[in-house]
Amino acid sequence: MNISEARLRQIVLEEVQIRIVEYYIDQEIATLIAEGVKADWDAANWKARKRKMRDAALGAIGIGTGFGALKYATDQHSDTKAANIEKAQQANVEKKSTIENSVEDLNKQAGNFFAWTWKTNDTQTLPFPVNPDNHSEAILPPEWSVVAQVAKDKAAGTPQYEVDQNYLNTAMSPDALAAMYKDVEGSPPPGAAAGFFDDFAPGSHPFSDASEMGAHTFRSNNPGVPSAMVDLDGDGAPDSQNLVYIPFDELPDGYTMPNSGLTKEQMYKQYYYGHGMSLEEFGKLKGETPEETTELNPELIQKTQDRSDSLRLPKDQSTWKENRVTWKNYKNRKKVLA
Repeated sequence: MNISEARLRQIVLEEVQIRIVEYYIDQEIATLIAEGVKADWDAANWKARKRKMRDAALGAIGIGTGFGALKYATDQHSDTKAANIEKAQQANVEKKSTIENSVEDLNKQAGNFFAWTWKTNDTQTLPFPVNPDNHSEAILPPEWSVVAQVAKDKAAGTPQYEVDQNYLNTAMSPDALAAMYKDVEGSPPPGAAAGFFDDFAPGSHPFSDASEMGAHTFRSNNPGVPSAMVDLDGDGAPDSQNLVYIPFDELPDGYTMPNSGLTKEQMYKQYYYGHGMSLEEFGKLKGETPEETTELNPELIQKTQDRSDSLRLPKDQSTWKENRVTWKNYKNRKKVLA
């Protein structure tokens, strides 16, 4: 039985009202006894009369007379919350379980254009820089190009860079491996975004149509963020800009990207082996098959966020320890929870 929070609040209120009624009944009975009225009451008579008075008073205000409702309701509410937490945790397991789900999540991240808005100058008012040679084009940041490429490669199973074998040998869970890559931080040099068009001059470096990667125009539904639109034909009405990008292969290997301060290799690995890591792929990287994997620590998934925060690779990798999670036992866990 599930009990809503609104119903729990109602039961708590009724329980408080019962306690108040009982308090005043006790006070009245004490006054009567002190005044010599009903001084011959014994304990049994006192309890019986008190019960009748209480029931009559509660009936008058429309509250039931049964006790234990609050504890029962609280237990039910706790069970409901526990079930909801378990359901959310299971959804998190599902999200991180397969390569297919990882691809879907990466595509969602690439498609969240609010996260990719950026500027190349202080006077820019649009969410993306405008191609100075073609105002119909709004340029996505180089970081977007990397994440979009990761999603594409993840779906094809063809990474641009191999996983670091030292990291892989050390990590005993997908979250441990992911943490090693996600913890990489960059330091954007001052003026990196301002120098973007020096590095990628439109005249010598034409941008590519992002629709080939699934990104078309950007129309904002957030009043604080404008759409990618400018008046192209001079009629006073804004027209949609086409989204363009720098293909991953055209980003120089040593180029420091303007927003993240990472090279394309660093950011690629951060998303491919970090944000995009799954139980299924971790097993494949480890050379395991579902039949060969047998160990599982259920708390590893339930405390993913806390564990990720603590999984920072020490300089002495010999001190790195982690419980083992496997693809087979995730599937077994899923059957049990079902």
